[in-house]
Amino acid sequence: MQNKKKMMILLGSLPLFCGCSTEMDLWDLNEAEQITFTASDFEYSKTRTNLDITEAGAVFTWGEKDTVGIFPDEGAQAYFPMVSGAGTKKAAFTGGGWALKPSSTYAAYYPFKSGPTLTPDAVPVSYLGQKQTGNASTTHLGAYDYMAAVATTPTDGKVNFEFKHLGALVQLKVKMPAAGMLRKLTFVCEDSVFVSKGLLDLKAENPAIIPTEKSDIFEVSLDQVTTTENDLTATIYFMLPPTNLSGKTVTLKALDTYGTTHVLSLEGMNFQAGKAYQWGGELEKYPDLTRIYHVETPGTLPQLVGEDNKYTITEMKVTGNLNGTDLRLIREMAGRSLKGSATNGMLMKLDLQDARIVEGGEAYYSYNGYIYHSKNDEIGNRLFYESILTEIKLPRSTVAIGDFAFWNSKGLKSIAMPNGVNSIGESAFRDCIYNHRTTKTNQKYPSVNL
Repeated sequence: MQNKKKMMILLGSLPLFCGCSTEMDLWDLNEAEQITFTASDFEYSKTRTNLDITEAGAVFTWGEKDTVGIFPDEGAQAYFPMVSGAGTKKAAFTGGGWALKPSSTYAAYYPFKSGPTLTPDAVPVSYLGQKQTGNASTTHLGAYDYMAAVATTPTDGKVNFEFKHLGALVQLKVKMPAAGMLRKLTFVCEDSVFVSKGLLDLKAENPAIIPTEKSDIFEVSLDQVTTTENDLTATIYFMLPPTNLSGKTVTLKALDTYGTTHVLSLEGMNFQAGKAYQWGGELEKYPDLTRIYHVETPGTLPQLVGEDNKYTITEMKVTGNLNGTDLRLIREMAGRSLKGSATNGMLMKLDLQDARIVEGGEAYYSYNGYIYHSKNDEIGNRLFYESILTEIKLPRSTVAIGDFAFWNSKGLKSIAMPNGVNSIGESAFRDCIYNHRTTKTNQKYPSVNL
């Protein structure tokens, strides 16, 4: 198992970037000087005997081509790519002519972010898009292991930057019911506790990540994370900002390459900066529950499905007449509540071809003063907004798809659009990756990506 962190730094004879010429004097062209970057290890919050990295924690070292950004107390940043010291915690650099002025104070961060307007009090960070390739791989962590070194003044022409990790390293070990390959992990909590994006303030006495966006879900994409009959355990690593989940229950949904979702209930922990944590357990395989319901009277689907079943169904076919009350239930089953928060719903494949949407019943979505009700033969505005659906067959009677109807339903791969659809609203499929097909006679919306 690889247990070393890839980090980056620039020095030597490479030119430094500054935003404007009036700030160049902060980076003196002088005799070669030495700059040292040191990264601390992750320490496990509890000593365990079965850790695959080390019992004491995770040892991360600098790697080739890593780059660090350095801000002076005034002016634009410079970037320092590593030229030596790969494979060690402390990398020393001989500066090839560049030196730091002793009259200025400097702060450093990792990984480097480019941008002429970047300021030291608002360095952007994001935990979105984490993807692991291979079981137990750690090569993806570097881009999300945000670190900062407090302001330092050069002494005798030398600077020592002591980096501190601003996030937590999580090792997740899950045992699958059978050999296979995992495609995605989704962590769900009732509250918006997962930090998606934030800002790093290097001017603060103790630099930390300030959240700017939060969500009730957190996702990690997986590729080639395979288990065998002899070893059913999948090991996944990811980074989190400091997040206190103590006393909360987190539902893990693990999607495999066959489209089957496995679940695990996790006890929340207080994830602290600079610490490494171990999470995990045995995944439950939900049986293939392709349920078929006929709704004779609009608004009765909740009674037909039952409260105990609505969060266990992964595939469902519905016939009959569906109003807002029925659509509200379907939304909950597909991962979103009345007000848009995440649910424990598992519904991924939905067949409504032989159903008809009619007006009436309760609102299916309500948010920020806007209330959405069903309309005859329409996929209403925001009806499947941010759903977990991977496949849907629309009612054959559908004539219109409303604004933002499938917006951000990132897992949607196919949608069967009927012949009668003649109107698709604004951003109906925004941030939604899928392939759709229509009937051969629908010339207005042929079978291509929107």
